[in-house]
Amino acid sequence: MQAFLKHQKITAQQLNYTPYNIPFVQAYGVLAHLIERGAVTKEEDNKTYTLIDKDKLISAFEMGLTDVTKPEKVSKPTPVLSGRNISQYMFEKVKRSKGRTVLAVVQAYVSDNKDVTYKQLLTVFPPQVKRFGTINLLSEAKELSPDPKRPRYFFKDEDVIKLKNQSIVVTNQWTHSAFLEFVVLVKALGYVIMPE
Repeated sequence: MQAFLKHQKITAQQLNYTPYNIPFVQAYGVLAHLIERGAVTKEEDNKTYTLIDKDKLISAFEMGLTDVTKPEKVSKPTPVLSGRNISQYMFEKVKRSKGRTVLAVVQAYVSDNKDVTYKQLLTVFPPQVKRFGTINLLSEAKELSPDPKRPRYFFKDEDVIKLKNQSIVVTNQWTHSAFLEFVVLVKALGYVIMPE
């Protein structure tokens, strides 16, 4: 908190070196939590976070921000397969994985905004996944995903999103922190995603 108050901007690495001793891999989750609370915002460089509401930041730390880094107590364990988090999320009353939830939100947005272009979609859904983006043109996505056994996007016919004169796809490469940032982003658009 002191680093934010002193510098107004911070990176995940700087958060790691605070007195809270937040492990680097969990710093992104903490920052996503602060974004969701409206205390900070993520800059376009995708590395820097800027303080936007000092009171909300202080409140988050007073409420025990470090609790965000601890696993939540649940009645049954979260299913894990090969070390991967396969949590499910609800969007429009349907339970889906992280990637499928993102796909459903993008499809809903395109359905709600029939004349939207690819360039406009890039501003609505900026790249949350560094290498693969959130969305990509079908042709470019195929180049980024050469192994058909391990596709990096949703390529099935029913998953390809058709715009007026272009086809786009959504990446299936979602880390927990990138997904949390996406959830915060689309909440501002009116699309609510809930954990199952």
